[in-house]
Amino acid sequence: NEEVLEFVRHRIAKQIPPEIICEELMTRCLANDCRMGGLGCDNMTVVIVCFLNGEPYEKLAERCKSSLVLTNENINNKLANDFDDENEFDDLK
Repeated sequence: NEEVLEFVRHRIAKQIPPEIICEELMTRCLANDCRMGGLGCDNMTVVIVCFLNGEPYEKLAERCKSSLVLTNENINNKLANDFDDENEFDDLK
């Protein structure tokens, strides 16, 4: 899901090795107490596949970092536009 994608993308951008990212994701997803209705207590497997196409992992990290910057810029632009839309009738008061 989108949350997992963002979790992994942020960590790749920081050049964290995939095996460590898998461990962090499992730690985050597994329940601390299995008496909580079974959520996070099932068998879980995480595999991150990086299609590097002969390039170093650092190049993938750079691409992830760039996409995060673009995503943040898009969010900031949307917030600014939403704010402008909410205030467009303020001059009429």
